[in-house]
Amino acid sequence: AEQTYEHDTLSHWTHCEECGETGDREEHTIYCTAPGTCAVCEATGIAADDLPIHHSDDTEFRHTGDADVHAICCADCGEVQSFGPHIAQCTDPTVCADCGAENVNFEYTEHGDTQMIRDDKKHIEVCLDCGKSVMEEEHYYDCRSDVTTVCIYCEYESTDGKSFKPYHDEQEERTDESYHWIACVHCGEVAGPYMPHVAFCFDPNTCYECYATGLSIPEEYIMHSPLDEYFYDVDGHWHACGECGATLDEGEHEIVDGTDRCICGMTITALEITRQPVSALVQEGEIASVSVAAFGDGLTYTWYYRNPGTRLFHQSTVSAGSVYSVRMNDSRDGRQVYCVITDCYGNSVQSDTVTLAEKQTLAITRQPVSTEVQEGEVASVSVAATGNGLTYTWYYRNEGAKKFIQSTLSTSSTYSVRMTDARAGRQVYCVIMDAEGQTVQSDVATLGMR
Repeated sequence: AEQTYEHDTLSHWTHCEECGETGDREEHTIYCTAPGTCAVCEATGIAADDLPIHHSDDTEFRHTGDADVHAICCADCGEVQSFGPHIAQCTDPTVCADCGAENVNFEYTEHGDTQMIRDDKKHIEVCLDCGKSVMEEEHYYDCRSDVTTVCIYCEYESTDGKSFKPYHDEQEERTDESYHWIACVHCGEVAGPYMPHVAFCFDPNTCYECYATGLSIPEEYIMHSPLDEYFYDVDGHWHACGECGATLDEGEHEIVDGTDRCICGMTITALEITRQPVSALVQEGEIASVSVAAFGDGLTYTWYYRNPGTRLFHQSTVSAGSVYSVRMNDSRDGRQVYCVITDCYGNSVQSDTVTLAEKQTLAITRQPVSTEVQEGEVASVSVAATGNGLTYTWYYRNEGAKKFIQSTLSTSSTYSVRMTDARAGRQVYCVIMDAEGQTVQSDVATLGMR
């Protein structure tokens, strides 16, 4: 039955002249060169906006200045429909065969008819227009055939009787319990690498690449979907799988530079020594103790010691806290100790090294003795004492002077000067101080000139 189009301003539909049945409504499609006329129902005077536009099936190419593509335009109205790559002809390799652009980037070069050239190893298709090879490959035979010395592509027969490589026209995926691979359907030759099965955590017994089921896939080949957010406790942080909840990407806390937080968001107290240990001085038989104070999370303390006359420090087993204590005896006199403090995140810091010493009574054991020397010779007097951390301060008074003056020449147990007329008869004595600030004064000695 004859059908005609009926229409309104936006659409058209078919109408059967015999039964009166109408078809589905469709939007008008207007001609690109006649925007008021529908290209389907030929209705005119259409003024609606945004209707589909009918362009000519014929196209023309236009160079837009782009080195990689040219515009493909409607031949009737010139509107750009799409873009395509520049293509050259082998006889004019610097000019695009479609848009005429010169010296642009060509996706490929088209060649004309070819001629085949063959040798014992390969066949080559050579362009008759430019003489270049457009296809080159080794000879091959059909893997299903017993004839292995005749190429099924170019029919070249081996002159030395050696077989060509096999050609497999059909391949399939094969599997076992652990791997899948590609093999020829006909001869079974493996055409690709053996790949381990991989699975998603929500279906751990099915390979998502080859779809084999009922497998026992190792955990290392199970794929998870980690959530972006971190989970953490004092020992570390981790991600969780959004599918199965498995713990993933476990790591130790680490402070982000310039902050007091780890990358996981947990606030971390920076490890810092707030009070260094101080050397201790005690009597023999008394307890010598040193301590350290630090700021941080989950701190542990490891002490190390070295006795006098030894080179290496040893880890102590007598103390595991912030205080190190031992009973003083002769073998421990002069022992050096330090502490390594570690927080719960694995960061560590080392304290200063301090000394444990046996306290000695401050006493002079040898007084300075007066001496006489020739002019120009060095006059020296010395003192000896017992005690801890001794320091020596000498005082002098020249002949005829009333007051003694502190010397800047010596801070040791010996006082020395070169004898001159002005120094003849000089009197000197020494004040000795120990580590606890106690002092003792020596006898006065005279430096004379013979």
